Amino acid sequence: MIGKLRGRILEKRDNKVLLDVSGVGYELLLPSAVAKSIEGKGKGEVVEFVTLCFFQIEQSRVVPFLIGFEDEVQREFFECLLLVPRLGPRAALNLYCVPMTTIASAIEQGNVNYLASLPGVGKRRARDIIATLQGRMAKFFMKGEHKGEAVMERDVKAILDEALEVMIQLGYKRKEAQQMLKKALEHRPDVSNAEELIRVVYELKGQ
Repeated sequence: MIGKLRGRILEKRDNKVLLDVSGVGYELLLPSAVAKSIEGKGKGEVVEFVTLCFFQIEQSRVVPFLIGFEDEVQREFFECLLLVPRLGPRAALNLYCVPMTTIASAIEQGNVNYLASLPGVGKRRARDIIATLQGRMAKFFMKGEHKGEAVMERDVKAILDEALEVMIQLGYKRKEAQQMLKKALEHRPDVSNAEELIRVVYELKGQ
């Protein structure tokens, strides 16, 4: 099995990269969230990916394909997605279009609407994802992929507390404000500060 590849970029297109590894060309499929990591890299630059290998049956023949990740944590997260019933590697590849931390946070919070908005998911599959993986995601949303991409678990309470105090000062009752903030966080689990969370509250009120 091929677990890691390090080579020079020969070609990039869509969410694929072709690497020259000691004279052999390897094509890797990349989740959209992972492909962003090499957006600024050009032909001839050296990159490294940890990989998973899968096999697909096409017209009575077995075709292997490789999926690449930045590190072992991303790979482990992808393997967790495959535990969801009827969610194969191609479907998991499509839904992994936003940072791992954002998806993991939405799963832990039971945010059906957010997950259903990801490519190829829908409400039914979103519920399956939550039922299968909720309670297993802390490791993944505590691991920031890039600074500012998602709120780490320890920061969520601080943001909620700050936003709650502001809304109370604006004249909202505590219980009402808590409910509104909870709804806003479910709608946007990737908010990075209290001001942004309050903005989401008002956006939802205006709908």
